Amino acid sequence: MLTCRAMTRPRPKSFHDQIVEELGAKIVSGVLASGTQVSPEPILAESLGVGRLAVREAMKVLAAKGLIVIRPKTGTHVLPREAWNLFDPAVLRWHAAASFDDRFLADLVQLRRMIEPPAARLAAVQATDAQIEAVRSAHAAMAAATAQEDYIAADLRFHAAVLAACNNQFIRQLQGAISEVLKISFTASSAPGGRQERLFALSLHEALVTALVQRDGDAAEAAVQRLIERAEDRIRGARQAAGAAKAGPAAGSR
Repeated sequence: MLTCRAMTRPRPKSFHDQIVEELGAKIVSGVLASGTQVSPEPILAESLGVGRLAVREAMKVLAAKGLIVIRPKTGTHVLPREAWNLFDPAVLRWHAAASFDDRFLADLVQLRRMIEPPAARLAAVQATDAQIEAVRSAHAAMAAATAQEDYIAADLRFHAAVLAACNNQFIRQLQGAISEVLKISFTASSAPGGRQERLFALSLHEALVTALVQRDGDAAEAAVQRLIERAEDRIRGARQAAGAAKAGPAAGSR
């Protein structure tokens, strides 16, 4: 049975948010493995220096995300990965903070292929002029960004605006999850890129803007496919570079 050590992270808005962040991150990262019994409510409350009500509320949140199961007689246990709500933005965010495995990244790319290209096709047909302008504005912000964090923020806004422009209520419900998927994709593909690489990326995004303006569904879908292909190539390159860097010192020490 595990207890939770004192937290060192910046405190979220409430004590129960703090507990959710701490335990959620530990579960997703594997520190608290599947089947692990979480300490009883009084012990957790004492070790964290919070009230039992805050612990109880946090456990409810984690249970709703599929990370734990609470049983009156046997206690609270960590559930296997198959039970987790992977579309929950917090669960995806905790994945982004942990290390990625190849299967997880491949599944994310597949998810993007299933959702984003058809959504772009819909947007070309169903978007309002104001929604297309929001996509164009985000692209302009990408082009004007001088700091990497500003570029990424504008890029996320660009893709969110495309999803919103498809005007499908179910796809729009996925916006939060897809935004986290994109953040993970950007993090995993963070190989160094120079000016030419950035100009190429901007041209791919611009092709999508043009397709939306021209109400060309085929071109919009193709433009998003090219964006995803580029992301997949960069993820593969970043993973290979990381693997080579990790293997290099070990090989040299033989």
